[in-house]
Amino acid sequence: MSTLQAYGAGLRQLFQQKKLWLLLYGINFLFALVVVLPLNGLFDDTVGNSLMLDRSLIKFDFVFISEFLNQFGDRLQDWMKSASLGLFLYFVFSIFLMGGILNMLKANLTAFHQATFWSGTARYFWRLLRLSLYFLFVQALLLFAFLRIFSACGLNPLCIESDADLVLRFRWMSFIYVFAAISVFMLQDYSKIHLVHQEGSSLFKSFWSAIRLVFRNFKSCLPLYLLNLAVALLLTLLYWWLSGLPNKGSMSGIALVFLMSQLMIFVRIGIKLLNLSSANHLYRRFVGFEGRPL
Repeated sequence: MSTLQAYGAGLRQLFQQKKLWLLLYGINFLFALVVVLPLNGLFDDTVGNSLMLDRSLIKFDFVFISEFLNQFGDRLQDWMKSASLGLFLYFVFSIFLMGGILNMLKANLTAFHQATFWSGTARYFWRLLRLSLYFLFVQALLLFAFLRIFSACGLNPLCIESDADLVLRFRWMSFIYVFAAISVFMLQDYSKIHLVHQEGSSLFKSFWSAIRLVFRNFKSCLPLYLLNLAVALLLTLLYWWLSGLPNKGSMSGIALVFLMSQLMIFVRIGIKLLNLSSANHLYRRFVGFEGRPL
């Protein structure tokens, strides 16, 4: 199966799972309300219908922001603590949902099946949570390593001959780091897929099996991941451009931007499902339809 064939198969499965797509969007929307509504109440209680708030929507107003922080900084800090807790709960719940998504992909169903989805959420939650924490640690370790290498060999005045030399080193280090981080994210996806397909495998076995699978089929796995990433970046750039067109000083403009942002969130959820679905099709091709061990 080629990269484009896997992408096409994932795209077909995405539209077969429209109910799953809508369910994930609805859950994201509810979590957003939990975070945003207290902030909206904070603005209503503090600035209310102030014209300063309307002007701040049109352009950045440093005076308004500094005065707001001076007068209501404590309440904003309380909201930030609540928002941080909400984001943490969203992170944990997204891992809970991931088990259901992967179980649906494993079953290769052509329509949404509630029992298959919710049974997967409970069955794989703890193992996926541990796996996610391990990969989060790997990403942090990778970032720390590159920062240390760059600070030792890139920012050392004795190693720099000119500003152009610094910029060149920064570009090369950034490229290498981004490539390494993308590779780790790709390994994480295939580790999660393998963990669900091979239920008896340990976490470390899933990780090493994913490494062998990815590097053995690198010419298929990497282009597929980069294709999904490129589509996500292009749609994000398109959204940023379109969001700058409406007049944000009017209610109709604000409403239009809100609708566009919700559409973008819906599309991003679809891209996430597409990435997992297309990777799952490649996985099934590499290890066999029956999912025999690697």
